Amino acid sequence: MASSSLRTTFLPLLLHLCLLGRGAWAKVELTMQESVEVYLGDSAHIPCQYSFTDANSEPSFVMIQWFVRVNGSSSRTRIFYGDAKEQIVDGNTDYTDRIKTHLRVFARPDAPVIKGVATGISVSNEFPSKVASCEVHNGFPKPNITWYKNSVPLMSAAGHLNVTRDSSGFYSEPSEHWSLNSINITVYYPTTMVELWRESPQGLVKEGDTVELRCQGDGNPPPPFIFNREQDQDVDLDSSGDVLILSPVSRKDSGIYQCRPLDEYAEVKGEMQLTVHYLDPAVVVPKDSEVMLKGEDLTATCNALSSLKTHTVWYKDGKQVARGNTLHLQDATYETTGEYMCEVTVPSLPALHTSGSVHIIVQGGPQLVGEDQEVQLEEATGRTVNLSCEAQGYPLPSISWNIIGSQNWQEVSSKSKEYMAHSVVSVKVTSDLSALCNVSNDMGTEVKAFNIKAIPRVTTTAPFSPAEGSGVIIVVIILFLLLLAVLGSVLYFLHKKGKIHVGARGSRRSPKRRPPKMTLW
Repeated sequence: MASSSLRTTFLPLLLHLCLLGRGAWAKVELTMQESVEVYLGDSAHIPCQYSFTDANSEPSFVMIQWFVRVNGSSSRTRIFYGDAKEQIVDGNTDYTDRIKTHLRVFARPDAPVIKGVATGISVSNEFPSKVASCEVHNGFPKPNITWYKNSVPLMSAAGHLNVTRDSSGFYSEPSEHWSLNSINITVYYPTTMVELWRESPQGLVKEGDTVELRCQGDGNPPPPFIFNREQDQDVDLDSSGDVLILSPVSRKDSGIYQCRPLDEYAEVKGEMQLTVHYLDPAVVVPKDSEVMLKGEDLTATCNALSSLKTHTVWYKDGKQVARGNTLHLQDATYETTGEYMCEVTVPSLPALHTSGSVHIIVQGGPQLVGEDQEVQLEEATGRTVNLSCEAQGYPLPSISWNIIGSQNWQEVSSKSKEYMAHSVVSVKVTSDLSALCNVSNDMGTEVKAFNIKAIPRVTTTAPFSPAEGSGVIIVVIILFLLLLAVLGSVLYFLHKKGKIHVGARGSRRSPKRRPPKMTLW
């Protein structure tokens, strides 16, 4: 008889082979696998193969017995025996109901259970602090536990492993880790760096804006902060947590702002420069209004104090007349009179703009509108004619009329605007007449004359038309020419008959008496 030991996943199995035959023991060779490994839920097959060294001495009776020996013990328990005809399972053993059933050997462990430290830890502790634990149950073979921090595996030396084997033969593995891992762990640490920045508004800051400054540190938990200005470090500004709001800001709020943790031992701080831009109201010189003489020159300026570069444009009646801070007016005329407005803008900050204006008045004597100061007119007798007179000047000129040759006239329109005066009179033409428009102010006088020649009207009983009048004239001319022709013929006939003599005064005649003759002078 020979025996061999079998290693399994639960307990060592021992096989005992009993041989009986021909009155002698035969030598047998027993072959078994060193180990059998299967997954949970699969069937485990433990083969037992034996052979005899001498085929002629094969026994007539062979019995196989299976034994189990508990680890660490020398005693053994039989669990099965049988021969070619009958197999018997021993009763009252742990394997009585399991032999030749499914053996659950390899098993995927249950889902790990991770427990973090709810109270948090502090980096200032002298010794390592427990931050989390991981437990895995019901696994075989022994499970491996790997810890990760931010998806990066940690070295195994970073944790402590304690593996136990439960009553079922599976492994349980609680693991306590001494550093951060993939679950959320609260770690307390002091603030070592502070940053201060402007949350709003975006871009450049101007007077009237609401400014929000925010402070942030790297400590945990985040500490409250104190805000102040560099020039007034002893004066704490009114803030809320990590936010400081300034509203509305002015140029005096410009400066360096600081924030620091509310911790007397913390020496870190954040700071930033706040610049509040501004644009003062425009100042125009000359101020309000300016009177200048006709033909003079004038220079006006427009300036506005600003923290940024400005751009200035001059306008008159909505039209651009100049660019820059200075306006030059040369050889002034009455058309120069008017309001000039300057507009100051900030190209880099369009929300900043201002404006100012000056009213320019050109002073001088009256100036008649139109080139002719003497107008010649012809008008039919009895007709009514309108005479217009317009002049400009400052002070505003007054207009008066003097009509010579007619008493039948009246002023039908009189109006003025700024430096311009206008008057219209209606005159009935009864004969030749003269009308004088007198324009005057404190600076001088101008006169415009209208000479009107009256043309008599042709009166007829019948209606007269230009075509009919032309025909009558032609008939009269023709009749007059015919009359002259007839008279010429008569005179020529009488001359031929000697009835008419033509001579000069004082001429001497023959003393011969002749009948008296008619002399034509």
